[in-house]
Amino acid sequence: MDRSIAKIASHVFFLTVMAVGAGQVHAAELTLFAGQLGVAGSKDGKAAQATFNFPSNVVVDPQGDVYVADYANQLIRKIDPDGTVSTLAGKALAQGKTNGRGAKARFNGPGCLSLDPYGNLFVRDVSDGRIRKVAPDGTVSNFPGSGTVSWPDAYGNAVGVTMTGPLTSDGKGGLFVADNVSEVIRRVSALGDAVVLVGSGKPNAEDGTGTDASISQIEAMTTDAEGNLYFVDGGNNSLRKLNTSGKVTTLFQGGDAIKYAQGLAMDKKGNFYVSCQLSAIIQKITPEGVLSTYEGPILSAEGQKKNPDSKEPTMLGGIAIGPSGDIYVADSLNQVIWRIH
Repeated sequence: MDRSIAKIASHVFFLTVMAVGAGQVHAAELTLFAGQLGVAGSKDGKAAQATFNFPSNVVVDPQGDVYVADYANQLIRKIDPDGTVSTLAGKALAQGKTNGRGAKARFNGPGCLSLDPYGNLFVRDVSDGRIRKVAPDGTVSNFPGSGTVSWPDAYGNAVGVTMTGPLTSDGKGGLFVADNVSEVIRRVSALGDAVVLVGSGKPNAEDGTGTDASISQIEAMTTDAEGNLYFVDGGNNSLRKLNTSGKVTTLFQGGDAIKYAQGLAMDKKGNFYVSCQLSAIIQKITPEGVLSTYEGPILSAEGQKKNPDSKEPTMLGGIAIGPSGDIYVADSLNQVIWRIH
């Protein structure tokens, strides 16, 4: 690209936020947080000089460190609050299943990403479905049970585990894991013991308790401080809640508004943010179920390019909210991480 790194770093855009049905228009500042637009690579360093290769997901820790699942590079990257990008685990373009610390570890398409209260990252390898645990020092291990044993389906039968859905920390060292083949969500303890929390085994939209409720193709998940689980039900285009008593309720029915969700985040006020992959739009849903639309950083709502420096149409990945309330979102095709303030 015939542009300088300084030019890339200076980009500031403004997102239009439209409150559907309310006629309200707000402005949100969006900046290029890390990476070079349209430039694939695995270079560490300052944010404007670093490169990514199809970054698929992001999480943020309480100190403001941003972690990135760098899918095509087979890496887990870290961005310090000062903007320095480093590689926490994996070796660029080296695919595999090897455990170990830092560059000795190998990944097989790191996609879904979650962070527990102890600073451990959990990563789902998309290519083989294994869940990997990355300790704060970069040591990678297999999450107990992942890829080695059978877990129960909705009927109590042991089935071959198919890690086709998202995951998120349960806040206690374990995970909530969606299985989009068996159409269930399981809770898996730190020891690898699994139990089905919700899902009848049949794709549908019934609310209810436990396996009396049905789900269909879970696309994104998050939790709150009380341990409630929230998830985007892709088959039903809805935002739903699983409370700590095992009851499932539908919070928002969105039609195509939250179709192809890749990430779900919740702010301190209880607002939800959904990153939609192909439409390049971030949707905001209030606790009362009011929908607002953040237009994507590259595409307008009509799918036209708004940023002339972009080589590719954007494809949004995961989304996360930092301790200051800033929103971070991965842009897989443009090879960058955006920040919305």
